[in-house]
Amino acid sequence: MTHIYPDMTCASLLFGLSCLVGYEFTKKGNWDFMLQRPLAAIGIFAVSTIGFYLAGKLLTISLPKLKIHQVRKTGKHETLLIALFILLCWLPHIILYYPGAITYDSFSQLRQYTGQTVWSDAHSPFSTWIMGICLSIGRWLGSDRLGVFLFTFSMCIGGSLLFAYTFRYLKVFPRWVSVLFFAFFAFVPLWPSTFYTMTKDIPYTLMVMWFILLLIDYVNNSGVFWKRKRKVIAISAAGILACLIRPNALLIVLISGVGILLWKKT
Repeated sequence: MTHIYPDMTCASLLFGLSCLVGYEFTKKGNWDFMLQRPLAAIGIFAVSTIGFYLAGKLLTISLPKLKIHQVRKTGKHETLLIALFILLCWLPHIILYYPGAITYDSFSQLRQYTGQTVWSDAHSPFSTWIMGICLSIGRWLGSDRLGVFLFTFSMCIGGSLLFAYTFRYLKVFPRWVSVLFFAFFAFVPLWPSTFYTMTKDIPYTLMVMWFILLLIDYVNNSGVFWKRKRKVIAISAAGILACLIRPNALLIVLISGVGILLWKKT
């Protein structure tokens, strides 16, 4: 008899529901699809749920068969070297598209910062200040474009560092997995074009990525995590900054905080 994994089942149901809601609001922006075409909605939910469950079960079966090695920590110098290689691979994109892209929302935030429009709560003031300070530094140096570049290039540096940091979690897999991981983030144009954009979503993404990586550190080293002041300061800073950049990050931080407390008790 096939064993049913309760945790995998719950995750699959959540994934299926997320896919259905995402499709619904991407196409219609309301609930009309589920109400007007319930069979199609049930089909999307079922395919997404079953597909996620089967993929997860296949992964749990396949992982023990891989040649898993003992975890080896990635040194600081190795992390910096990997980040530098990723950044070098992004360099052609950075040069060709100098100073980077600016979204419509970012223009609106810069207009608020420079006093051309009234400040509003449509965007978080903290993210507006970050962009505005970069613009001010650029103007002080003689160019608005340089201010935009200061922001976008900083995001590229942050993205490459975080991608490089994740390599420490790939040390348990065969080397070809790390090679594929590096190639995916170094050579796929999606990543430099994403991070080379002035928008509040990029620093928010970096802070959430950092927060999640530190959560993984906590799960792997829960016994000593809170004794390391740098880790505590880092995870606190990541959570606070994410909330300041986008207030909806509060849900991630609060739910994760509850998870940390429950994990600590168990």
